[in-house]
Amino acid sequence: MPTSTTRFKIGGMTCSACSAAITNALESTEGVTSASVSVVTETGMVIHDDTAVSVEKLKEVIEDCGFDVVTSDQDSGDDETDFLTKDDEFQRWKLIFIKTIACGIPILLLHHGSSLFKNGWILPNMILQLVLATYLEFWVGSPFLVKFSNFIRSGFKAGSMDVLVAISTMLSYVFSATSIIVTIINKSNQSAHILFDAQVMIISFVSFGKMLESKAKGSTTSALSALISLKPSQCTIFTEYESTTEDAVRDFPTKIVPTEIVQPGDVVLVHAGDKIPADGVVVFGESEIDESMLTGESAPVYKTVGDSVYGGTINGVSTFHFKITTTTNTVLQQIISLVKNAQLSKAPITKYADFLAAKFVPAVLLLAFITFISWLMICLSIPDKLPAIFKNDVNGKLFTCLKLSISVVVVACPCALGLAAPTAVMVGTGVAALNGLLIKGGEVLETAAKTRIVLFDKTGTLTTGEMSVVNCKPMTKLSDSDWWKLIGTVESNSEHPIGVALTKSAKQNLGLTFEGDQFGTLIEDSKVLVGLGIKALITLDGVKYEVMVGNEKLVNTEKMSSDYTVAHVMINGDYSGYIELSDTVQSNASDVIRYLQLRGYVVGMVTGDNRGASMKVAQEVGISPHNVFYEVSPIHKDDVVSDLQSRLGGSNNVTVAFVGDGINDAPALSTADVGIAISSGTDVAINAADIVIMSDLQGVVNALEVSRATFNRIKMNFAWAMIYNVVMLPFAMGCFLPWDILLPPVAASGAMMFSSLSVVLNSLLLKRWKAPKIEPKETFSTDLETGNINDFNLKESSLEEFNDFKNKTKKLRSLISKINQKRTNAAQSYELVATDVS
Repeated sequence: MPTSTTRFKIGGMTCSACSAAITNALESTEGVTSASVSVVTETGMVIHDDTAVSVEKLKEVIEDCGFDVVTSDQDSGDDETDFLTKDDEFQRWKLIFIKTIACGIPILLLHHGSSLFKNGWILPNMILQLVLATYLEFWVGSPFLVKFSNFIRSGFKAGSMDVLVAISTMLSYVFSATSIIVTIINKSNQSAHILFDAQVMIISFVSFGKMLESKAKGSTTSALSALISLKPSQCTIFTEYESTTEDAVRDFPTKIVPTEIVQPGDVVLVHAGDKIPADGVVVFGESEIDESMLTGESAPVYKTVGDSVYGGTINGVSTFHFKITTTTNTVLQQIISLVKNAQLSKAPITKYADFLAAKFVPAVLLLAFITFISWLMICLSIPDKLPAIFKNDVNGKLFTCLKLSISVVVVACPCALGLAAPTAVMVGTGVAALNGLLIKGGEVLETAAKTRIVLFDKTGTLTTGEMSVVNCKPMTKLSDSDWWKLIGTVESNSEHPIGVALTKSAKQNLGLTFEGDQFGTLIEDSKVLVGLGIKALITLDGVKYEVMVGNEKLVNTEKMSSDYTVAHVMINGDYSGYIELSDTVQSNASDVIRYLQLRGYVVGMVTGDNRGASMKVAQEVGISPHNVFYEVSPIHKDDVVSDLQSRLGGSNNVTVAFVGDGINDAPALSTADVGIAISSGTDVAINAADIVIMSDLQGVVNALEVSRATFNRIKMNFAWAMIYNVVMLPFAMGCFLPWDILLPPVAASGAMMFSSLSVVLNSLLLKRWKAPKIEPKETFSTDLETGNINDFNLKESSLEEFNDFKNKTKKLRSLISKINQKRTNAAQSYELVATDVS
């Protein structure tokens, strides 16, 4: 079934109940495979069968739920930035708030000053209040009534906080209007029982809260907005360009054009401080480029002729020219796409919130009805033993029962519950992106936060991947030059670090100094043997040779005792020698490994290399020998991950992360609970990975730490939202009236506003997250209390031993937290002493 993905911008959502209603409606539509809707970004993504359902039909489904919708490609980048920052939403609620205050102040003055009016002014007073309240309810408060109408038309499925606001204000209005009409009919000299003040305060508090909330929600998307705004609106291109000599290009004509119209092949003039409009290759000049928004690395990167530059990065102090290679799938566009998808993805913990939100509005309405009937029956049953509020209210017992039910409707807040996870995921993934981490969704954040085992690939991950030949021994009748020509030819098309190193060494031994130099051979039938090596049929001086280069398994030879990576050579079926290669360990690898181990992670290494080379690297970085899996081919690395997952209790008990290069390690990355790929800097859309790191190994620590910080924030938000509703609803229902504790509608609306706003603000605190500083050779004196931090045996330990280890590491993390706090306090004390001395 051919499927396509369509994105929508959806206006009018207020809480997770809205997004859940839209999602359910879309997923129940024939031809829709899946749908995801975010209340924070007000966007939706639908995967559907083009032949079964059209985009227009999908828009109709969303509109039938009562929301405005446009396809997301209808707006420019500037429009999208405005949309994300919620400027329009902020202005809309600001206008509603101002109108409410303009109507509300006269209503409050007339209502609370009614005792000052003489009998002849009572009727005009009430009529004026009714006119102002009518305008307030049906014009100013129309957004709430529209949501209530949608709630009715959807069969009571599209409930939201706005529905509760509409019901509470309508109850206040209808009761007050009816009371005025009855008073007029009866020609009474007494003022009617009016609740217009509650209506005013509810709409005022809610609109003010929504105004602040929209501003806060706009801040949660600031990282994504910053990425989108990196693309400049215009750039300078050469209209003619034939030479790269400095004198020639000075006279070539240029023109300033919108960035949207540039095409591959155009040559762009980039001045100092300019933003680069698209991806390309430098053709003239040199400069230093700020790529921090893409990689998280603050140091500028030197670029000269032949180097790649990326759209959205910022030029330094020099002018250069570059030729555009792509405008449609730039690195920046890939990053923005990944971040958007991540922010639409929901963490598993939100399923509980979505379930509660869907049932929330009907449940609250039922509670309000029960509250009204219960207190009404109590008033009729024991009129002499009622709480003081019923005796002191001059408007009567029915009036008081109604106020209690309105308080229940107003104080309940599904928004806090619905915003708990999306706002935290939004800020968390945005902060991660600004630190060079592309985390693909809320589910990844939640899983990464629970990670206990981290497995690393060796070559290109713990090491630089830039291998060099340290020793060779030809064992053949061929001359050394012919031997190297055959090896260089068979490896010339390989992208593996070993192949690159052997090709380079062959050229050096043959005196071939230029990159384009050939070996004077003809190659055919080249084939990569996964996990073994490479073979090809090569013609040299008119003679055909079958050449194979690879490990011991490929050539079926005895294992060598070597601390280096060994490549064996077979020519025409005969063993023809070997080559030893070394690799350099990443400069911060040992510090990263130590940091993880000290915080309770079990660290292991999985590699296809031989035992000697693997143990040498493991010793350098600090990984225990019993946690090293060597001679494992790329297609079997996932078996190591699967074995750990099944042996240690499955995903409910153990979470395994695998860190690799995203190409050879794709099976392991896919099998792991969290696949972490260290990108080359351009390939950001590594499909097999859950997290893509744009910088170095420090990014592994950063990814795990920001995931834990985000998930902890989600749990805090949920705890606050649940506690708020559990505590406030009994107050609103009058459970504490016997002790003269009352929550009137006005106070209830203020509490409701504070609840949802506090959740958003709590999520925004994630913007203060900073990447941890990894101390070189960090150490803590905790071994005596917790045991050796590196004593868990990944190869042999059982489920019971793993559970014991988890319990032990909880104590370890607690101790480290206390030590870090002491270090912080000591540093602060030192600063104070230094200040006093100075």
